[in-house]
Amino acid sequence: MAIIMHEYPFNIVEHDYFVDFIKSLRPTFPIKSRITVRKDILNIYEEEKKKLWQHLLTLSCRFSTTMDMWTSNQNKSYMCITVHWIDDTWKMQKRIIKFMHVEGHHSGSNMCKEFYDSIVDWNLDRRLVGLTLDNASSNDVCVKGVILKLRKISPLICDGIFFHVRCFNHILNLVAQDGLKQIT
Repeated sequence: MAIIMHEYPFNIVEHDYFVDFIKSLRPTFPIKSRITVRKDILNIYEEEKKKLWQHLLTLSCRFSTTMDMWTSNQNKSYMCITVHWIDDTWKMQKRIIKFMHVEGHHSGSNMCKEFYDSIVDWNLDRRLVGLTLDNASSNDVCVKGVILKLRKISPLICDGIFFHVRCFNHILNLVAQDGLKQIT
């Protein structure tokens, strides 16, 4: 659990000083290999994913989503999809439902396919109310594609006019950056 909660690398269990520390606390404690630790953590992930999937099935509300995509310093593309809803006690809830490596470029069609496939996998395709994205032009293409796919299976609120929500924080950041350029 410490590896998960503190985002330690799996191979911490092989670090000499870490092993020495654990052995000083409890000499008989069995140290697992990084491969076993990875397997155990992935099993925990799969269990938690099943629980969340089952929980989302019990909810009768609609869901809003956010998605972001970026390129790492290793030049790999990643996408994160978060689902948001208000629970029965009127508390805002959010969960990351997908964090993945995406082959290819940040094209709108690539993003649309990955987003839509993820939403279908989570059985949320008929219960979406909106998707919040930043102002990249590829996001406009993505949203248009998602709306077309969603309209085929279920009507959207206001026929999808308000489905694409532009990220206010991103817009505010752009305004602040422009203002700072003017000041300098």
